[in-house]
Amino acid sequence: MRSEKPFYLKPPWEILFAESKLKKVSPWEIDLTFLLTTLLEEMYKVGIDFRAAGVAINTSALIYLKKAELLLKMEEPPSAPKKEGDFYLPPPLELPFRFEYTTTTIRDLLEALERALEEVERRPKPKLLPP
Repeated sequence: MRSEKPFYLKPPWEILFAESKLKKVSPWEIDLTFLLTTLLEEMYKVGIDFRAAGVAINTSALIYLKKAELLLKMEEPPSAPKKEGDFYLPPPLELPFRFEYTTTTIRDLLEALERALEEVERRPKPKLLPP
């Protein structure tokens, strides 16, 4: 049983086969041309099947995708979160407080209704045009 890692899982090619390591490295630090060229040369020397190359190509595409996303984003720093003191909070308004002790009885309401009805009766009626 062989305990030694295959050559493609050793540096510098290990980054092509371990996506978890991509998160720790900036995509600009990876020279894909060098990695893929030397990987293919080594594979040819050893006589390995090209399934591993497919994984390497997939990871290379992910690296290029990350580079493209960073270019489009132009690596803008994230906007600073808004501080609580960034807005003006006016002081509370003090509204006048009035106590009203007026009591209204049914008689008062009926008298007010009678006055309103008398006032309506005193108004001149509008002239209606014949049809």
